[in-house]
Amino acid sequence: MRERVEAMRQLWTEDVAEYHGDLVNIEASWQWPKPIQKPHPPVFVAGASARVIERVARYGDGWLPVVVPEANEISPGRMTPIADLKTMVPRLNELATEAGRPRPRLVVSGYLDRESYETYETLGVESVTFRVPSDDIDSVRHAMDEIEGTIKASGGELSP
Repeated sequence: MRERVEAMRQLWTEDVAEYHGDLVNIEASWQWPKPIQKPHPPVFVAGASARVIERVARYGDGWLPVVVPEANEISPGRMTPIADLKTMVPRLNELATEAGRPRPRLVVSGYLDRESYETYETLGVESVTFRVPSDDIDSVRHAMDEIEGTIKASGGELSP
């Protein structure tokens, strides 16, 4: 994955890009149009393990954890219990500092209640995406109203 990210960054930022790694080999190439974002679009890495935060610190611009209230049988490697998030984010920031890189951006998906929202704020989470039920419109509206109430009660705001 690292080599692919590095190769993409070359293609995004260089007029004539070239990349030679152990697994990715690109001879002189041209890729147009270039991304609008400068120097390139942010690269977010998703996952839920110590190895993931090492990858984010090494070559990602941000981390996309799916956060759950607590560990369960399907969460290992896929979802991050909120208790783990509290220790992983400081470690991620330490690893980025050790690598001479800026603090990675954090965008959380999943779990949202007042306590988790306050935790996200403390950890520097940039934004939270949340799930609504795949159900009838009244159930969806009810879920969205509850989420909006949680966000507002915690001092946050919704953005489209």
